[in-house]
Amino acid sequence: MMNCPQCGCHSKVYDSRFLAAKASVYRRRICQKCEHRWTTTETTDATARTAPEPTDIEACREIARLTRIMLERATLADSTSGR
Repeated sequence: MMNCPQCGCHSKVYDSRFLAAKASVYRRRICQKCEHRWTTTETTDATARTAPEPTDIEACREIARLTRIMLERATLADSTSGR
């Protein structure tokens, strides 16, 4: 929720437009109290980093680790059930 720059009350969005060329969203807002109108722009952060994808070796290690855990739990379950 964004506040009005003139009176500080809550505002609402009445129009949004996505501009793919600039990778941004323009929003027209209106104050719910004084009815002041203004435009805001939201852009993506080009410097934002995403987590790197795991390499094949990391994926294999994770699969092996999960398999080992599953086998340990299955063995533990069999030993506690009296088989």
